[in-house]
Amino acid sequence: MRNKILSAIQQKHRAKMEEALVNIDIYENAVGIGEHPDLVGAVEEQVEKYVHSQEIVTAIDEILS
Repeated sequence: MRNKILSAIQQKHRAKMEEALVNIDIYENAVGIGEHPDLVGAVEEQVEKYVHSQEIVTAIDEILS
């Protein structure tokens, strides 16, 4: 049961990592995004989300091994 729960958490955070990468790609390739005048800040926020989820995925790998 424990492994299933940890695996589910890992999958959730892998999806969040992918979401952050997609958002970064959109920000980098979009022209004239009026909603985000602070494009650097918006991308930085996505990088932070990615790193947070990556740390969780890595930690669970360590717990499961």
